[in-house]
Amino acid sequence: MKSLLLFLSLSSLLFADTIVNTLVNPAQGLWAIGAKVKAPVYKDAPLEYSVAPYIFGSYGIVNIEANRADITLYGNGYVFASIIGQYRSQESRPNTSPYGKRKAAIELGAQAGVILPFDFVLRAAYLFDVSNAHKGSELDVQLFRHDSWGDLFLLSTVGIQHQSSALSNYYYATDTYAVPATFSAELEFIATYTIGYVGLFIGSRNYFYSERVRESPIVGRGYNLTLFSGVGYQF
Repeated sequence: MKSLLLFLSLSSLLFADTIVNTLVNPAQGLWAIGAKVKAPVYKDAPLEYSVAPYIFGSYGIVNIEANRADITLYGNGYVFASIIGQYRSQESRPNTSPYGKRKAAIELGAQAGVILPFDFVLRAAYLFDVSNAHKGSELDVQLFRHDSWGDLFLLSTVGIQHQSSALSNYYYATDTYAVPATFSAELEFIATYTIGYVGLFIGSRNYFYSERVRESPIVGRGYNLTLFSGVGYQF
């Protein structure tokens, strides 16, 4: 009986260890909790504060970059193609907004990119709403690179987006003002410092909007700035 109990105990421990390894081992990169403050684009909108998980890494075949995730379908070290999903929240408005609620959106699409000289990466993603929020689409083109100095890492990104009229109207139009398809620009920096298995990060993301968005009667500034920082585990 004692031998059977010992066998069952060891088997349970091995099974539990297998489950933990199966769930944890695929995780790579920085998995963190962070706080952010956002200066919305809308008139008289107060600063917005929130706490959320931040992942800069991967889980198995899924690559994760904060509000965006993708699965690579093809890559040869020079070019790559993937399917991609994104959570759009930068233009959303809460119930308390004097201009009415506008929901965040879940978007899916396809992405392709090329590895350039000097460690730059150019990628383009076409995303469309699958959550029945803005019911529009966006073409997002980004140029980025990773730099490192010892345990300090920096991600620098510049981008340009073409947003459909359905997307633009959902977030910026009024009963008397319509917004056509528009362009916006993006500038983002994320710095990460690792101490053993602990990662500290701080970043900023700024979107700059076109004249037609800025002229909307509900828009108070031509940019949407988000600052964020946090701490997590470096796998």
